[in-house]
Parts: sequence; structure tokens; C-alpha cells
Amino acid sequence: NSGKLYKGTSYTAVSNIFGYCGEKKIFDGTAVLKSDGSLIVSSGTFAGDIYMTAVYTVSDGTKKEYSTDAYSRMQKAGSYIAALGDPGIGSVGGEWMVIGLARSGRIPSAEWSDRYYQKAITYISQNADADEKLHQSKSTENSRMILALSSIGVNAENINGHNLLKGLSSLDYVSKQGINGLIWALIAVDSRNYEIPACQSGEVQTTRANLIRSILNSQLKDGGWAFSGTVSDP
Repeated sequence: NSGKLYKGTSYTAVSNIFGYCGEKKIFDGTAVLKSDGSLIVSSGTFAGDIYMTAVYTVSDGTKKEYSTDAYSRMQKAGSYIAALGDPGIGSVGGEWMVIGLARSGRIPSAEWSDRYYQKAITYISQNADADEKLHQSKSTENSRMILALSSIGVNAENINGHNLLKGLSSLDYVSKQGINGLIWALIAVDSRNYEIPACQSGEVQTTRANLIRSILNSQLKDGGWAFSGTVSDP
């Protein structure tokens, strides 16, 4: 066993190790600290059922921070994002920052969220065309902003009169970005169980079902998917 540690569970051991969470010792026993960072612990006492993050001192005196809980890592990422201040608009320092903070388990303040929302209103009003597309070839611009707004509790179907879901209504348009456009459109639609408005006449209507079908049809012969090319991405 490695990774999750449980009180009262026995493991195979090689070297001495001591675990601390802050100033509190949470483990005293023997363990293997592998080169890949995983930890195997045995025969000792453990102060809790599962720990989050701890710093371990191994027998040669080196120290290692080790986390078995994804939630603690998300909290750490959230603290980093929060320290960056207000988000802007765009892929870098914008919507992913909003989404990341929300997904870290932190609740953004109403003031923080509103400052981003006001920037989003301005950007959408200046950039959305008659079909509510924020970019002529990148549907992910709509999808990303839908996700960010939804993550702070805003309905992306009515942003000062603009419905960002309408920008995803044409499967022909969404498919321009290949698998990337399809995947993010599906995630955006599912983020709040949104309904997709009707597309323009002569275009293929986007539905949740045909987004899934298009993604599955993009599967490569080796069993995976790729951003581009015929070999699956790692």
C-alpha cells in the first residue's frame, strides 16, 4: 500500500520516518520513501485516519513534503490563486483563475466575483456578434467564459441581455476547433444543465447527444484522443 495511510493498518517497512503536520507529530514508525515520492509506511502509531499534508524527516536527515489528499493540494492551489488578486479577462489570468479558485474549495467573496462579472459584461458587450460568438473560429472562448461565470453562480444565459449558450448552438462552428471545441462545449453545457438555443437555418444544431457522439467519433485507432494528429496524446 502507498499513498493513503490508515490508522491501525500494517505496511512493509525499510527505513525510519517521522511525520509531522505543523508542529503535531502524526506518525512515528518505519517507512519506505520511494524515488517517485510515494510513501509506504508500517509498524507505528498514526494520529488520524487519513492525513492531508506532512513533512517527513527520513533517516539520512533529508526532509520531504508528502500529500495523500487531493483536497489539500487544491487548497494550496486556491491559496496561490487568491494571492494573485483580481482576475482579468482571457485565458491567462482570467477565466481559468476564476474557475481554479472556485474548484479549489474556496468561496470567492461577493466583491471579488462582482469585479470579474463587471469586466465580463464589458468584454461580452464589446465582442459578442449577432450569434453571441466571442470569436469567429474559437468556440472555447464562449465555453471558457460560461464555465467561469457559472462557477461564481452567474447564469450565462443572460449576461446583460447576452446568451453565451447561443454562441455554441451551431455544431459546425463548435467543430472548427476539433476535439477541443467539442469537449469544452459539453463541459460548459453540463456545468449548469444549460439548454442550447436553436442555431441558424442551414447549420447543424448542437445538442448534448451529438457533442458526445462527435467526441466518441473522434477516438483514434490506438484507443485515445489527440488535440491534433493521429496518435493519442499522453
